[in-house]
Amino acid sequence: MEKIKLDEFAERLSYDLYLSQPVVKDVLVAYHNLMAEELLKDKTFRIAGIGEFYLADRPARETTSQFGDSAGEPVHIPQSKRPAFKFASNFKRKVIDTYRVD
Repeated sequence: MEKIKLDEFAERLSYDLYLSQPVVKDVLVAYHNLMAEELLKDKTFRIAGIGEFYLADRPARETTSQFGDSAGEPVHIPQSKRPAFKFASNFKRKVIDTYRVD
């Protein structure tokens, strides 16, 4: 699966929206910054019909050190949060139906 870069995404949107590529790129960057700000406030950022970004809790856990002088010793990793995404069910169905192999 190929990744799409910001410039290419902005170019495709600018063509569809009849806007200049720099304007579309600025909008995408501002959208990204707004999303990050809201997540840092521990809020959910929903994009209707696509899904929602949120901060998920990662529980504290124990692991074993793999490197250095402390290799083999237990290490405590504290509780934290991580960004997560949950697809909207209608979006998920559309993608699954598109790529279904019978």
